[in-house]
Order: sequence, then C-alpha cells, then structure tokens
Amino acid sequence: MIRFKFRVDILLAILIPVLFTFVATLLFYGSPKPEVQQVESLPQSSDSVVVVRSVEGLEETVTQKAAPKQFMGPMQLGLALAIVMSFASLFGYYYPSRAFWYVNILLSLIFTIVGAGYVGIKLTLFFLPNLLLVFALALMVSKLFFSRRLIRFRMVLCSILGAVAVALYYFLLTKITRQPSDFQDIKVWFVNSLFNLVFVTFGLSLAHLAIHRIRYKKPQLSHTMLSDDDEDLQEP
Repeated sequence: MIRFKFRVDILLAILIPVLFTFVATLLFYGSPKPEVQQVESLPQSSDSVVVVRSVEGLEETVTQKAAPKQFMGPMQLGLALAIVMSFASLFGYYYPSRAFWYVNILLSLIFTIVGAGYVGIKLTLFFLPNLLLVFALALMVSKLFFSRRLIRFRMVLCSILGAVAVALYYFLLTKITRQPSDFQDIKVWFVNSLFNLVFVTFGLSLAHLAIHRIRYKKPQLSHTMLSDDDEDLQEP
C-alpha cells in the first residue's frame, strides 16, 4: 500500500469528489418539474393510491402505484456517498492509518444521529445498517478502486457494487421499519444509487489525477532546474 506524506493537496481527495457530486446531482436532479396541484389523495389498496390532480383548472383522477420509500432524497444520498468514499480514499489509500476505522465509525454515528428522527428508527437499530453500509463502501474504495489491475474499469465496477450495497441497505431498512417492499422497489433504489455513484467515482478519479499531477510535477520541475544549473556551471 502506497503511503503519501500528509500535505494540503491531499485534501483534494475530499474536496473534489464532494464538490463534483454536489454540482452533478444539482444539475441532474434539480431541473424544474411542471407544477401539479394535488387536491386529494385516498388510499385504495396496500400498494396503490387514488390521486385527484388539478392542472390549469382541469381535474384528473389517476390510480397509480405508490413510490418506494427512499428514506432520503437523491441529492442527500449522493452527498453522503461522496463524503464516505472520499474519506475512505484519504485514510485508506493516500494516508493509510488506523484513522480509517475510527473515521468510518464516526461517520456512521453522525449519519445515525442526523437521520434517525427522519427515518423513524431508534438509534441502536439504525446504527448497524449505517455501519455496514459505510464499511462496505469504504473497503470497496480502499481495496478495489485504487487497484492497478482494475483501474480501467474501476468506475463501472465500484458503481455497480456500491449500488447493490445501497439497495440492500434500503431493503434492510424496510424490514426494520416493517414497510412493504418488492423487487421493483429494489430496482428503483439500485438505479438511483447507480447514478449517484457514477458521479462520486468520477469525482474520485478527478481527485486522483489532480493529486498525482501535483505530486509528480514538483520533482520534475526540481530536476529540470538542477539540470539547467549544471549546464550553466559547465559553460566557460
């Protein structure tokens, strides 16, 4: 495992993925949608709902399947994934140390405290799924993403594996909260997570490229300057 000396440019490992994911999710999910006024919503069965809409004075009654429980918005999910995976790259690859384990536990605890009230789960029950997901993503980044053998298709592989982990995480939450879920719900969770993870892994790749350019550009400049000085000394 390569261990770099801690420098300020290492912080790019966190800043670039988080900022890129924020901008990408903002552009991808932030497009305005046509305003639809929901007048009445009445449950018809366990998996469907009757919605009465009013658009420009016209009323429409539609029976549609209820959307799967997301527990958090796609933008919040993207930022959470970016934070976890960027810290995993910092302490699992660029600056490997025992802080890797402590940071992941701390992030799991923070996400548990912040999201427990929103999801409606007790802290003790919510902490374990968060801990499993955070460590799964962190180990994936530290062991697979920076592997030289997988560098050509690391974005695709890590995005798919990460999306599977997030879909299973949501499925586990539905079992804990005793909410109904089926294969279609898992499919929606997988696809939404896949888009977010493509943004995150692309941000990690940009950070990796930027850090290596900064690291290896300085020695080359120093070597060039020394060569020029030697040539000047050799001139009569």
